[in-house]
Amino acid sequence: MQRPTWATVVGVLGILFGVFGVLNAIQSVALPFFFELQERVFDTVKDQAYNDPGAPVALIEMIDDMFDLSGWQKLWFMLTGFIALIINGFYLYAAIILLQVRQSAIRTIYIVLWVSIMFALIQGLVGLSMSTLLGFGIMIGSLFSIALDAILLIVVSSADKSAFRKPPQPLTATT
Repeated sequence: MQRPTWATVVGVLGILFGVFGVLNAIQSVALPFFFELQERVFDTVKDQAYNDPGAPVALIEMIDDMFDLSGWQKLWFMLTGFIALIINGFYLYAAIILLQVRQSAIRTIYIVLWVSIMFALIQGLVGLSMSTLLGFGIMIGSLFSIALDAILLIVVSSADKSAFRKPPQPLTATT
């Protein structure tokens, strides 16, 4: 049986979301290291600015607060980055088997979409608890991710899945 159009669309979008999710996960793992590097560079700029009487001290302090990650936040970014790598790898796998019209594809895509939604919800709540600009960005990204996954979930749920069912076996006569 031919692959349905909805499966092609969801499969291609799933591959795109999975690839971007993997890239985002790698960024999340590396974020604490980049923040430390930026903080060292900014410390030099900050020292020079404090010696300049015309420097905007309030802006400098606001930027300084942006780079200040607590210990649990650094651990959180690294941990969620590794978890996101696994989830998005599974997302890629689910999208590929959906395109291959495998029998297990529907169950697999349901699982990965729900896991992705739950993970984004947890990330959004943690972002909300950070009460920083970075936390706000995490929360907005999580809401966007939840919306996209929910749309795919609705499409898969409402679509005709007959192409993914096992074809009936021919009856054989036994004597």
